[in-house]
Formats: sequence, C-alpha cells, structure tokens
Amino acid sequence: DFVDMYDGPSLVSIDMEENGVIYTCNRSQCYVSKIEGGVDDVVIADEIRNGSAKYLVTRWGIPLCYHECLKNVKSIELGKNLKEFNNLTTSGLDNLEKLIIPESFDKFPPFYDCEKLKEITMPDKISFDLEEMGDVDLKIPIDDNMKKLIEQKNEEIDKEIKRLKKLEKKKKK
Repeated sequence: DFVDMYDGPSLVSIDMEENGVIYTCNRSQCYVSKIEGGVDDVVIADEIRNGSAKYLVTRWGIPLCYHECLKNVKSIELGKNLKEFNNLTTSGLDNLEKLIIPESFDKFPPFYDCEKLKEITMPDKISFDLEEMGDVDLKIPIDDNMKKLIEQKNEEIDKEIKRLKKLEKKKKK
C-alpha cells in the first residue's frame, strides 16, 4: 500500500506499508522505518514494489516509533537483502522470542539484550565479531547450530595454540 510521498530537493522518498512494516524507499533501496504497534510477527521483505519500480530492502533504520512499536514483536524474519543495522534500533525488542536469519548473512545481526529470545534459525557460516559488539551483553540460546559453531571455533583456537607452542619450542633450541 502506498502511504506517503516526500519531495526533497534532489530526492523523492516514499513510505510504503507491507504487513505492518513501514519502509522508506528512495532510488533503488528501502529501509525499515517503522513497525506498526499491533504487529507480533514481523517479516522483513526482500524487496518492495511500487508499480514497475522495485526497491531492495537493505537497511534496518531507526524506527520512528522510538522503540514503543517494538515491544509486542515476538518473531522477526529478516529479509535476504538486509545488510545494515543501527545497533540502537533493536533495543525495545523485549518480547522477541524467535529470530530467523537468512542464508545471505555472514555476520550475526545486532539483536542484543533480547532476554526472551528462545529460537534462532541461522546459517552455519555466520560469525560473531566480539570486538565490533563492544560491551553489549549478547544473550542468545545455545542450539545445535550454535554448539557446532562454538566447537568449531574452539578447535581452531586449540590448533593455533599448538602451532604457537611448536614455534616457541623451535625458537628455544
């Protein structure tokens, strides 16, 4: 549904609604700008169409509802074209229980401090950049995929430690 249209000096932006999610679109890209207050299950579209125009949904922007509209959200399925997140935009998801991350993702999106999050579906290749995450308290369930990832990372660390010990022994000789 067509919601609104803004005509700026060099750019035309339109707001479009799909299944309770408001997308602000310009040129060939859209971002999530608001989630309707009564929406429990959010599916972020891969793309939005307006007539013959097609817009890829690439960014999770700052919700215009200042997190109030996020308090009822229980599940989120991310679109495969989402690439950018503002870390502040996911605060307020106090009731999020389920998160579906598409195969196109290679890093864990910034869904931090979601204490009720019980189920995460994500690709095996996903990685966590703890430095980038800073002091954020990451609370996620440990499912089979996560256990496999942790075991894999532990094996890599063990191999590196063994390699370094061998180098150290060679230097002492």
